[in-house]
Amino acid sequence: MARVPVCVPHRLAIACVFVLGTALLSGRVCAAQAPSAADTSATYRKLITESERRDEPPAKRGYLWAMLASSYHDKGNVAEAFRAYDRALPLLAKDADARSNYATALDNLGSLYLETGRIPEAETTRTRALHLREELGNAIDLARSHEHLAEIHLARHHYPQAEAEARAAHDIFLTSPEPERYDAAGNSHPGNTLLSSLVTLVFAECAQSKWDACHQSAVDADKLVQQDFAPDSLERAHTEMALGFAQWKTGDPSAAEKSLQSGMAIMKARLGETSPIVLDSMYEYRDFLASQHRKPELRQLDQSIRVAVARQQSGICNNCQVSAFALR
Repeated sequence: MARVPVCVPHRLAIACVFVLGTALLSGRVCAAQAPSAADTSATYRKLITESERRDEPPAKRGYLWAMLASSYHDKGNVAEAFRAYDRALPLLAKDADARSNYATALDNLGSLYLETGRIPEAETTRTRALHLREELGNAIDLARSHEHLAEIHLARHHYPQAEAEARAAHDIFLTSPEPERYDAAGNSHPGNTLLSSLVTLVFAECAQSKWDACHQSAVDADKLVQQDFAPDSLERAHTEMALGFAQWKTGDPSAAEKSLQSGMAIMKARLGETSPIVLDSMYEYRDFLASQHRKPELRQLDQSIRVAVARQQSGICNNCQVSAFALR
């Protein structure tokens, strides 16, 4: 069964950082302004209108547009997310004090490009973010860029490079703990780039037949997620998928099936079956079933994938592009 074109191989390793990536933006709206979970997009649009009426600095307006872009992305509204980034990035680029937020917005745009299968554009934006962070000299942000570039290499099947970049991020976070991140309502959460680097290492190492290293990375990721993240969190889901992949490849199909099914169940509950990330988890499970010659389950899963792909196609924005003028 052919894979849908927007799939990025092993995007399950990508999503840990992407899911709450905009929480890395600094200068958050104050708690009184923070949108509720009910409709963040409408709230941010209202805040943007008020900010423009008051003629507030470009950095503030750019931040709000970037948060609006993230809220659209979270809802799967790809076209509106691209439009919002097209507004956010030129505003953030105008203010030297907003360079950190500019780099983060570029990173999040890179995630949007990756999700829609546009790897060259994702690489361009994330490389630009890396260069900005090199100028700023913040070790934590540089580590994040190393992990984000590892995801690009993973998507390109450049496994040694993906391993090297993920290892660089991993080693930095072992000695310099990542600060907590904040959601739109002002709630704090553990940083998840260390976890993401471990998940990336699982796929990169297994792809190179480094079985012991792959298994150890999966075990380390599992320990970390159990320690720091909720049982129904997306971090838990992505770690389950990585753990299942490692268990499958290192010869424990029974454990692998339990982990893969657990990860998929959490993803479906949190994101819905038409999410590209959920679809990738279904493909991952499909590969597992095929390897085990489970033909009845395979036929049933293929039907579920066909339905999900058909529903997803209506929401894909293949021609969406952020203006080059926004990427200065």
